[in-house]
Amino acid sequence: MGLLSDTEGSSGSIYLVYKHSEKNFWLGKEDLCEFAGLIVDVDSVKTGWGIYTEAEGYQYQWDEKPGIRLPKPADIGDKYWTSAFSVQCYLKDTEQTVLWQSNTVGNARGFDGLTDCYLPHLNDKKPGQVGCFKSVKDDRGLLKVAYKDDKKQTSWPLFEWAGWIDRPEKFVDLEVIPVNEPVEKITEDQIPF
Repeated sequence: MGLLSDTEGSSGSIYLVYKHSEKNFWLGKEDLCEFAGLIVDVDSVKTGWGIYTEAEGYQYQWDEKPGIRLPKPADIGDKYWTSAFSVQCYLKDTEQTVLWQSNTVGNARGFDGLTDCYLPHLNDKKPGQVGCFKSVKDDRGLLKVAYKDDKKQTSWPLFEWAGWIDRPEKFVDLEVIPVNEPVEKITEDQIPF
């Protein structure tokens, strides 16, 4: 089995995304991600602007302080910047740290709803604590969503506040994980063939 293969058949993505078409969360593009609740590092919240272009992929410009908006950047061709956010989350069911980061309407409104849940309780938070949120389910046990309008072309997930807890040991900080370690340069005579 190669380095990019795994026994679970999952994409291994750390990116959490809400998909309107499925009315559910996914990890990356391949893995449906159902959970009873979400544990969120509110200290990792970033807000700002996001854009996607074919040439550059996803680009983000973050505000210096969450919620205090910088001016909207200039559009790139026919693509325009939209409100964006980023927050580190922990899925207790799978003991996995994920990044919920997006500039789509449904994800942004879901995130706004999540912030509306915890902001009234922010003064009760102790250093090192993270927020717990229950995923609101309908009477069939499916993720309950809100809709932008009667056309139901845009939806977002709903959450309920559950409280502050100490950060779970396996909830790693994605900001401190080294992405590319510097490589020590070698000389021709150090190559073994």
